[in-house]
Amino acid sequence: AGPTGEAVSEEYLDVPADIRPALDECLRAVLGPDHQPSDARRTMALIVRYFQENFEYDLHTQPAPAEVDPVLAFLGGPRRGHCELFASATVLLLRRAGIPARYVTGFLCHERLRFGGYWVSRLRDAHAWVEAYDRDRDRWVLVESTPGTNAGVETAGGGVNPFSALWDSLAFHWQRLNAMLRRGHVAALIWVGLGLLATLLGWLFLNPWLAPVVWPLTLWLLWRWARRRWRRRQQDGLTGQRAILSQTYAEICRCLVRLGVDLNPATTPVELAASCRNRGMMAWAELLEDFSRMRYAIAEPEASETAAFRSKARALQKE
Repeated sequence: AGPTGEAVSEEYLDVPADIRPALDECLRAVLGPDHQPSDARRTMALIVRYFQENFEYDLHTQPAPAEVDPVLAFLGGPRRGHCELFASATVLLLRRAGIPARYVTGFLCHERLRFGGYWVSRLRDAHAWVEAYDRDRDRWVLVESTPGTNAGVETAGGGVNPFSALWDSLAFHWQRLNAMLRRGHVAALIWVGLGLLATLLGWLFLNPWLAPVVWPLTLWLLWRWARRRWRRRQQDGLTGQRAILSQTYAEICRCLVRLGVDLNPATTPVELAASCRNRGMMAWAELLEDFSRMRYAIAEPEASETAAFRSKARALQKE
């Protein structure tokens, strides 16, 4: 994505004046005397080939002296460097060749886990590359000059051991479960839970020899989760009518999230009421104000008052 056509500004051709002569000299050596400047695709291909055939990828390259431009040091030095140097040098050479180019950073996704069918990017997958504007096709195209990158190539088997693959997949499904639980999406919650179970069973089917380890671990994790929830409820210390009020408030919050109201664990009932009022949700705002008054009153509310509040809340949720 990005500007195309006439919207491509001159900034994508900008190169510091003090390094232009050295870049032009390098560019002449790369492209050769017979190169046609109008052939943008061939220019890109020649620059990529120049780096991939004459340079080496090295994460431990020594930085250039402070008084020397790092790109010029890279081009004229030991010809070894990390992806930032390859991308920076490629951008500058393309710009001097009259091709708009930009420096891009992100992550390479070439690790696909069998369990869950999703892609994983790790910190080691951080990368820098180049996008150049192809005027003939009116689009930005990938220009990958770093040797040995294999961008877009899937790693066979995920490139990780079975335990790591299982752990990644379980963590992914667990996060989705918690997100669905907080939002009150019951149908999605069941679906994600089934996906979590299918992941575990599929993994055990492919690795049956690990079942004696996995099942005790799964039971231990479930026990920890249940114990944590029990402790959280114990810490609340709510009994009687206040416990009923808090349960109803949780239902209200889930409903509001489904309605698109921003909500995080630090949001207070008063803040939530103000947010609803700003959105024109007056009935919800009044309901939340009633909750604050009853929940934090010195005296515990009467059962009839709590029942009336609960009925009002449920009626509002059905609208």
